[in-house]
Amino acid sequence: MSSETRRSINELITLHELEPTLKEVFVEGLTDVQILRWFMDANSCSSVPVYSVDTVEVTAFHLAKYNLTSNNRNRLFVLAHELKSDKIDLVDRILCIIDKDLNSLIVESIDTNVLILTDYSSLEMYTFSSEPLGKFLTIYCRGYPISAADMMKQIAPTLKELFLIRATNEDLRLQLSPLEFQKYCVMRGREVASARDRYLSAYLNKNGKRGEFDSFLEHVDRFRQSVLGEERNFIHGHDYVNLLAWYLSQSGNSRTARNIYNDQAVERALFGSLEVPHVVNEGTFQKVLSFCQKPL
Repeated sequence: MSSETRRSINELITLHELEPTLKEVFVEGLTDVQILRWFMDANSCSSVPVYSVDTVEVTAFHLAKYNLTSNNRNRLFVLAHELKSDKIDLVDRILCIIDKDLNSLIVESIDTNVLILTDYSSLEMYTFSSEPLGKFLTIYCRGYPISAADMMKQIAPTLKELFLIRATNEDLRLQLSPLEFQKYCVMRGREVASARDRYLSAYLNKNGKRGEFDSFLEHVDRFRQSVLGEERNFIHGHDYVNLLAWYLSQSGNSRTARNIYNDQAVERALFGSLEVPHVVNEGTFQKVLSFCQKPL
């Protein structure tokens, strides 16, 4: 189904009322569709279709009802909450999957039984693990001279600081435009050093919030006290890909290295390094299998 032939939410509900054996999975975007399709095909769930939320018409009116801005994650969140029928229970017929995103610090209120969250902040974070990242460094990077464990150790501190800044922006409802952080990072041997305060000052200045530096930083530090346990809950997927691509591009001075390690290529190669055993026992993927295999 193409995004040009979007179904309305009511049409989707009616379809499931008329076709009681139909199951469908909805995710945020095309990459998510491809990852779920690969996993489901590998586990004998090929008969269940996977769609991007772009195939359903979630309007500005719907978003305003939940006081949410327009992006794919929010549209899917709204879709899951609007899927209500007096005739059938959609819990075993429709499954919506969204990124956990900032929920480890800012908990969303979820009032629907057709929505699940990823185990970590995003799908990208399933690759932030020794086996898939090690495969990526060995094959795509042709034997990069540090281990996956060392790579994660080098980039995680900067990534968690960026996550705290994202969470603070969201919690304070500042709606600040993003600022590329790579130019505030430098390599010292194999280690990443980041000028957090200089970046934050430039970030706020760009958005006309220069005078908010102290209060913003105080909020960041308050959130930091909650950064405990699994670090994949406190790293944003896009930041991970961006910083990893930047890190790898610093390994050579040539334009070739910068071209090879661009964000899109690195993201595709990371996902290509995933194998079914890397994810099959994760909670979200177990729920997908349960949904697909449960008879109606």
